Order: sequence, then structure tokens, then C-alpha cells
Amino acid sequence: MVSPCGSAWRTLLNLRVNVLVNGPRRAVDSFIRSAYRDLQTPVYRVTCRDGLDLKRARTLVLRDVDLLDPCDQTTLYQWLAEPANAGTQIVSTATGSLFAAVAANKFDDALYYRLNSVLLHVQES
Repeated sequence: MVSPCGSAWRTLLNLRVNVLVNGPRRAVDSFIRSAYRDLQTPVYRVTCRDGLDLKRARTLVLRDVDLLDPCDQTTLYQWLAEPANAGTQIVSTATGSLFAAVAANKFDDALYYRLNSVLLHVQES
């Protein structure tokens, strides 16, 4: 596992790639809390189960992206495609398998590949 405090994590963030963090709820939340200080500000956090309220930020943290309904998936994909948002790094979290959701046609495959530049599986210690 990549430690959110380690140099590999900081290098990953400096590359500005989108990161999908997957694992049990407590492990995912713990990882994001400890990594928060390394994210480029301003950081805007969205809990996806509450609907999408997207704003411009250097880093957008999307919690529970696996709970997005099809309409919100489309909204997010369109938001990501806007040139004004091209510099935003997305750090998304999921407790369920997005790959399985894509295979079951419950999650948009284009959005999955957009969010999943780097996939980190975290576990409870």
C-alpha cells in the first residue's frame, strides 16, 4: 500500500493524475484523512451519496463515487470534460468494486477510466 505520508504518494500527487482509492470504509476514510494535507489547495470535498455540487478546485475529493446514480455519473463526466476543469485532480473513493459495477452496466465505463488513472487498494491495519 502507498503510504499517504510517503514520498511515493507525494510524487503521485505532484503528477496530478486522478486517483481512485478503494477498500473498506474505515481504511478509505483513514487514508484520505492522513493524505489531506498533501493535496493541492483549494480542495473541495463532495459526498456522492448526497448528490453532486461541483465547484472549481485544484483537487476534488469525491467520497463514495460508487454510489453515483447514472444522471450524476453523466454530470461528473461532462464536468470533467470542460476545459476550465482540466487542471483539477480527482481523488475519488469507493467501498465497492467500480470495475464490477462497470461490468454490470451500473457505472459508466468512460467515467471509470477517467477516475481510475491510478487505483489504490487500502486495507485496515
